[in-house]
Amino acid sequence: MSSKQPDRNEADHARPHPSTPLLEWIAAGLGAAVAIFIVGYLAWDGLTSADAPADLVVRVDAVEAATEGFRVDLTVTNLGGETAAEARIAVTAASDGEQEAGEITFDYVPGHSSRRGSLLFQNRPDPAALAARVLGYREP
Repeated sequence: MSSKQPDRNEADHARPHPSTPLLEWIAAGLGAAVAIFIVGYLAWDGLTSADAPADLVVRVDAVEAATEGFRVDLTVTNLGGETAAEARIAVTAASDGEQEAGEITFDYVPGHSSRRGSLLFQNRPDPAALAARVLGYREP
């Protein structure tokens, strides 16, 4: 009884394997390109911007009437890489010869991001006469 049966592995090798469809190759190439781009971007971002200190810029967006006076909307943008904590912003407004001032604190302004806030004034401030500046911040 020496009948030799074909080995299963030999039978698998004997069958022809279908070739990989073109669409599958395209999808694999796109996936690899996206993965390489993401890894490259994260490496570049981690190496270049993490050490940049916070750099806050204040912009007055609008002056609008509110129930309790006039609302001055502003945006604080952090151009640096590090987070600024307790960022204090002062806004001075001149209206009808009177000087009015307000101050707002932003808890956190992460690197490369913006935060919005508003201050309320009693008198309608002249948008051209508004002066906004950063008083200070601390490292978190």
